[in-house]
Amino acid sequence: MDRITPSVSEAEWWGTLVDQNVIRRTLRSADGLILIAVGKAYLKMLVPILSDLPQETIDRLRIFVGPDVSMLPARLMAQTLPYDDRLDGPDSPIRGTRIDFVSRALHHFTKTVMDQHPTAPVAKQAKHVEELSRHWGRPNVRPGARRSDAEIKALLRQHWEHTGGLSTKLLRVLRDELAVACEQKRFSRLASEVRNEEMST
Repeated sequence: MDRITPSVSEAEWWGTLVDQNVIRRTLRSADGLILIAVGKAYLKMLVPILSDLPQETIDRLRIFVGPDVSMLPARLMAQTLPYDDRLDGPDSPIRGTRIDFVSRALHHFTKTVMDQHPTAPVAKQAKHVEELSRHWGRPNVRPGARRSDAEIKALLRQHWEHTGGLSTKLLRVLRDELAVACEQKRFSRLASEVRNEEMST
Protein backbone atom coordinates (compact mmCIF):
# COMPACT_ATOMS: atom_id res chain seq x y z
CA MET A 1 0.00 0.00 0.00
CA ASP A 2 1.37 3.43 -0.94
CA ARG A 3 1.62 5.91 1.89
CA ILE A 4 2.01 9.64 1.95
CA THR A 5 5.41 10.70 3.24
CA PRO A 6 6.47 12.25 5.45
CA SER A 7 3.89 11.15 8.00
CA VAL A 8 1.75 13.82 9.64
CA SER A 9 -0.30 14.10 12.79
CA GLU A 10 -4.08 14.08 12.87
CA ALA A 11 -4.10 17.81 13.53
CA GLU A 12 -1.76 18.53 10.59
CA TRP A 13 -3.91 16.41 8.27
CA TRP A 14 -7.06 18.18 9.45
CA GLY A 15 -5.39 21.54 9.00
CA THR A 16 -4.97 20.91 5.27
CA LEU A 17 -8.69 20.21 4.83
CA VAL A 18 -10.33 23.07 6.69
CA ASP A 19 -9.82 26.76 7.22
CA GLN A 20 -8.94 26.78 10.91
CA ASN A 21 -9.35 30.54 11.17
CA VAL A 22 -13.00 30.22 10.11
CA ILE A 23 -13.58 27.65 12.88
CA ARG A 24 -11.86 29.89 15.44
CA ARG A 25 -13.97 32.89 14.42
CA THR A 26 -17.14 30.79 14.59
CA LEU A 27 -16.32 29.55 18.09
CA ARG A 28 -15.36 33.01 19.35
CA SER A 29 -18.60 34.51 18.06
CA ALA A 30 -20.85 31.77 19.48
CA ASP A 31 -23.12 32.68 22.39
CA GLY A 32 -23.40 30.59 25.54
CA LEU A 33 -21.78 27.23 26.14
CA ILE A 34 -19.96 25.39 23.35
CA LEU A 35 -20.49 21.64 23.69
CA ILE A 36 -17.92 19.37 22.00
CA ALA A 37 -18.63 15.64 21.91
CA VAL A 38 -16.32 13.78 19.54
CA GLY A 39 -14.15 10.69 19.62
CA LYS A 40 -10.48 10.90 20.59
CA ALA A 41 -9.22 10.84 17.01
CA TYR A 42 -11.36 13.85 16.08
CA LEU A 43 -10.56 15.66 19.30
CA LYS A 44 -6.85 15.39 18.52
CA MET A 45 -7.54 17.22 15.28
CA LEU A 46 -9.34 20.01 17.11
CA VAL A 47 -6.81 20.51 19.92
CA PRO A 48 -4.66 23.11 18.10
CA ILE A 49 -7.74 25.13 17.17
CA LEU A 50 -9.25 24.99 20.65
CA SER A 51 -5.92 25.73 22.36
CA ASP A 52 -5.55 29.00 20.42
CA LEU A 53 -8.90 30.36 21.53
CA PRO A 54 -8.97 33.25 24.02
CA GLN A 55 -9.54 32.21 27.61
CA GLU A 56 -13.03 33.73 27.63
CA THR A 57 -14.05 31.32 24.87
CA ILE A 58 -12.26 28.36 26.43
CA ASP A 59 -14.19 28.98 29.65
CA ARG A 60 -17.38 28.34 27.68
CA LEU A 61 -16.20 25.01 26.28
CA ARG A 62 -17.63 21.77 27.64
CA ILE A 63 -15.72 18.77 26.31
CA PHE A 64 -17.06 15.20 26.40
CA VAL A 65 -14.36 12.60 25.77
CA GLY A 66 -14.41 10.07 28.63
CA PRO A 67 -11.92 9.46 31.44
CA ASP A 68 -8.78 9.49 29.27
CA VAL A 69 -7.97 13.16 28.68
CA SER A 70 -4.22 12.68 28.28
CA MET A 71 -4.27 14.16 24.76
CA LEU A 72 -5.47 17.53 26.09
CA PRO A 73 -3.36 20.42 27.38
CA ALA A 74 -4.17 21.57 30.91
CA ARG A 75 -6.33 24.55 29.90
CA LEU A 76 -8.60 22.26 27.82
CA MET A 77 -8.50 19.39 30.32
CA ALA A 78 -10.14 21.74 32.82
CA GLN A 79 -13.17 22.00 30.51
CA THR A 80 -13.94 18.26 30.40
CA LEU A 81 -16.89 16.67 32.21
CA PRO A 82 -16.10 13.65 34.44
CA TYR A 83 -18.11 10.97 32.64
CA ASP A 84 -16.47 7.54 32.84
CA ASP A 85 -17.37 3.85 32.48
CA ARG A 86 -20.11 4.23 35.10
CA LEU A 87 -22.19 5.65 32.24
CA ASP A 88 -22.22 2.08 30.89
CA GLY A 89 -22.90 0.44 34.25
CA PRO A 90 -26.07 -1.26 35.51
CA ASP A 91 -27.35 1.86 37.29
CA SER A 92 -26.79 4.31 34.44
CA PRO A 93 -29.96 5.94 33.10
CA ILE A 94 -28.51 5.99 29.59
CA ARG A 95 -26.53 2.82 28.90
CA GLY A 96 -25.11 2.05 25.49
CA THR A 97 -21.95 1.02 23.70
CA ARG A 98 -18.49 2.56 23.54
CA ILE A 99 -19.10 3.90 20.08
CA ASP A 100 -21.91 6.19 21.33
CA PHE A 101 -20.34 7.05 24.72
CA VAL A 102 -19.70 10.74 24.06
CA SER A 103 -23.12 11.32 22.51
CA ARG A 104 -24.78 9.70 25.53
CA ALA A 105 -22.68 11.79 27.91
CA LEU A 106 -23.68 14.92 26.00
CA HIS A 107 -27.35 13.90 26.10
CA HIS A 108 -27.22 13.25 29.85
CA PHE A 109 -25.49 16.58 30.46
CA THR A 110 -27.98 18.64 28.47
CA LYS A 111 -31.02 16.92 29.97
CA THR A 112 -29.92 16.92 33.62
CA VAL A 113 -26.98 19.17 34.50
CA MET A 114 -27.78 22.07 32.17
CA ASP A 115 -31.40 21.89 33.21
CA GLN A 116 -30.36 22.89 36.73
CA HIS A 117 -27.14 24.81 36.07
CA PRO A 118 -27.39 26.26 32.55
CA THR A 119 -24.86 29.07 33.06
CA ALA A 120 -22.72 27.69 35.91
CA PRO A 121 -18.93 27.47 35.61
CA VAL A 122 -17.51 24.12 34.55
CA ALA A 123 -16.34 23.24 38.06
CA LYS A 124 -19.90 23.40 39.43
CA GLN A 125 -21.31 21.45 36.49
CA ALA A 126 -18.58 18.81 36.85
CA LYS A 127 -19.38 18.49 40.55
CA HIS A 128 -23.04 17.89 39.67
CA VAL A 129 -22.03 15.14 37.21
CA GLU A 130 -20.01 13.48 39.98
CA GLU A 131 -22.92 13.73 42.41
CA LEU A 132 -25.29 12.14 39.92
CA SER A 133 -22.92 9.31 39.00
CA ARG A 134 -21.54 8.64 42.48
CA HIS A 135 -23.89 5.72 43.11
CA TRP A 136 -23.75 4.24 39.63
CA GLY A 137 -22.04 0.88 39.59
CA ARG A 138 -19.33 0.10 37.08
CA PRO A 139 -20.05 -2.40 34.29
CA ASN A 140 -19.18 -6.02 34.91
CA VAL A 141 -16.70 -6.66 32.14
CA ARG A 142 -16.57 -10.35 31.26
CA PRO A 143 -14.03 -11.91 28.94
CA GLY A 144 -15.85 -12.58 25.69
CA ALA A 145 -15.77 -15.85 23.80
CA ARG A 146 -13.81 -15.86 20.55
CA ARG A 147 -15.80 -16.62 17.40
CA SER A 148 -14.94 -16.83 13.72
CA ASP A 149 -16.22 -14.27 11.21
CA ALA A 150 -18.73 -16.79 9.91
CA GLU A 151 -20.03 -17.53 13.42
CA ILE A 152 -20.39 -13.85 14.28
CA LYS A 153 -22.23 -13.13 11.03
CA ALA A 154 -24.60 -16.02 11.79
CA LEU A 155 -25.32 -14.50 15.22
CA LEU A 156 -25.93 -11.09 13.65
CA ARG A 157 -28.42 -12.60 11.23
CA GLN A 158 -30.24 -14.32 14.10
CA HIS A 159 -30.69 -11.02 15.94
CA TRP A 160 -31.05 -8.76 12.91
CA GLU A 161 -34.82 -8.46 12.85
CA HIS A 162 -35.52 -7.79 16.51
CA THR A 163 -32.74 -5.18 16.69
CA GLY A 164 -33.87 -3.53 13.48
CA GLY A 165 -30.37 -4.01 12.12
CA LEU A 166 -29.09 -1.17 14.32
CA SER A 167 -25.36 -1.49 14.94
CA THR A 168 -25.50 -0.18 18.50
CA LYS A 169 -28.15 -2.72 19.50
CA LEU A 170 -26.44 -5.57 17.65
CA LEU A 171 -23.11 -4.85 19.34
CA ARG A 172 -24.81 -4.71 22.73
CA VAL A 173 -26.47 -8.09 22.10
CA LEU A 174 -23.20 -9.57 20.90
CA ARG A 175 -21.12 -8.38 23.83
CA ASP A 176 -23.59 -8.26 26.73
CA GLU A 177 -26.12 -10.98 26.01
CA LEU A 178 -24.00 -13.46 24.07
CA ALA A 179 -20.63 -12.62 25.69
CA VAL A 180 -18.86 -12.71 22.34
CA ALA A 181 -15.63 -10.75 21.91
CA CYS A 182 -15.51 -8.65 18.75
CA GLU A 183 -13.26 -5.65 18.14
CA GLN A 184 -15.09 -2.53 16.94
CA LYS A 185 -13.56 -2.35 13.46
CA ARG A 186 -14.15 -6.06 12.90
CA PHE A 187 -17.75 -5.78 14.07
CA SER A 188 -18.40 -2.83 11.74
CA ARG A 189 -17.06 -4.79 8.78
CA LEU A 190 -19.11 -7.91 9.55
CA ALA A 191 -22.28 -5.94 10.25
CA SER A 192 -21.84 -4.10 6.94
CA GLU A 193 -21.49 -7.42 5.10
CA VAL A 194 -24.65 -8.78 6.71
CA ARG A 195 -26.48 -5.51 5.96
CA ASN A 196 -25.54 -5.78 2.29
CA GLU A 197 -26.79 -9.38 2.27
CA GLU A 198 -30.09 -8.34 3.85
CA MET A 199 -30.56 -5.55 1.31
CA SER A 200 -29.94 -7.86 -1.62
CA THR A 201 -32.54 -10.47 -0.54
